[in-house]
Amino acid sequence: MADVGDYNARTFARIARTGQLHINARALTGAEITDDPDLVKAKVDGLLVPAPQPHSAAVTELYDVVRRHPIRAPEAVLAPQRNPAQATGVEREPIARPEMGARP
Repeated sequence: MADVGDYNARTFARIARTGQLHINARALTGAEITDDPDLVKAKVDGLLVPAPQPHSAAVTELYDVVRRHPIRAPEAVLAPQRNPAQATGVEREPIARPEMGARP
């Protein structure tokens, strides 16, 4: 997960830097929209707006937790070679079922 978190954090940072990161205005608090009449209207209408820096910073902090996680992906280990098994009579017979509508 740390490797995935690192990749996702870099991708998220690139999206945020290029202004492509948006949030539903209804997720914004009153304090975040008070000084901007366009944000107030967007919140009432439920529109998407560019994500404020505190929101993207909070997501970046969460990615940093995952990036620094001490558990890394294990090295690939091949399973030991298995000998093919011979099927018994039970395994070769099809499973019988009663016809439609038949009662036990």
